[in-house]
Order: sequence, then structure tokens, then C-alpha cells
Amino acid sequence: MLVIRAKFTEEEFEAYNLLRSIIFDKDITSYMTIVQTGFVNFENEEQCAEEIQKLNEKNPKMAELFKSYNKVIYVDNPPIPING
Repeated sequence: MLVIRAKFTEEEFEAYNLLRSIIFDKDITSYMTIVQTGFVNFENEEQCAEEIQKLNEKNPKMAELFKSYNKVIYVDNPPIPING
């Protein structure tokens, strides 16, 4: 499982590719799921699909990564206010 907050940055992408090529097998993505947190409209399947499409259009290298994954899951995890 790969958990990211908001967008997957270019730096995170490069770090992931380094880990994948050195520590993991290149085919590891077919067994993994991306979980993107902080996505308010996570219950709307159309908006989730639109988000994937936007990511694919924005960066072809990341599009290749997202297509190789087993699944992408969107969740919203708003911060819990702490009164102290």
C-alpha cells in the first residue's frame, strides 16, 4: 500500500522509483494499492475517476505508475481538533 497526501510530487515519484528499482521488484506495483488521503469527494466515483484522469494528463510518467497499480483508493481524513 502506498499512502500519499494530496498530489504525488515529482520528488516523491523519483524516491519511489529509486526504492522500487533497488529494494523491490519492478513488478511490485501489480500487487499494490495507492491510497490518496485528503480527498473530500471520495464517495463520488465520477470525481475519483476525474482525479485519476487529471493525474494521467498532468504527468505521463506518473500516469504509467498509476496504470500499473492494482487499485487507487481515495479517502478523506480531516484533522481532529485538539483543545488543550
